[in-house]
Amino acid sequence: MNKEGALYEWVIQATWSLEECAHLIHQLNPEMDAIELSDTSNHPVCRTFYWLKKEFEKGRLHHISGDLHAPRFSPGTLMRHLEEKGHYVSQRIRNFYDAAHGHQGKSDQISNSRPVYIQAAELIWKEHPHWSATRVSEELGNLPNYFTKNSLSAVSVDTIRKWLKGKGPNAGKGGRPKSIKISDDDPLDITWLDKQLSNK
Repeated sequence: MNKEGALYEWVIQATWSLEECAHLIHQLNPEMDAIELSDTSNHPVCRTFYWLKKEFEKGRLHHISGDLHAPRFSPGTLMRHLEEKGHYVSQRIRNFYDAAHGHQGKSDQISNSRPVYIQAAELIWKEHPHWSATRVSEELGNLPNYFTKNSLSAVSVDTIRKWLKGKGPNAGKGGRPKSIKISDDDPLDITWLDKQLSNK
């Protein structure tokens, strides 16, 4: 699983701890990108964690599992509380969580994003005609981070893969194409992709 996929696995958990929340709302993986928590640090993760801890101790946050020493909370509740109090929550993480849980108002955003992902896939296939739909989907999972023309809803790699089903130069064909333009190992220049989409 790539780094992006690992992050989303955390996002869609049923519950978050305060420490996990403090990392995730800043788009950091609590395991791979763990920040050492210190009450004297000015790091955004530390500031968020200690603010949430204080809110919990004051009875403004209610845990749904665990105990007072290791409480776990609904991710939606934590993000709403942060937003209502004017604290930062990554829109990308928020969009992905809402889309994964089918929250009202997000379906149209996801639907409107579908043509953009498909167009992006077609651009990738022009440069990498031998890439599978699975490989292209994994690359596109990171696109919202670089999309500058408008906001683009983050969706799961599985959703992108469903959108690309039956598409691509090798759709319905067996085996590999005879003409291979670029090595499988060549990375995608996602900033180039964003520029191409922005010029459309």
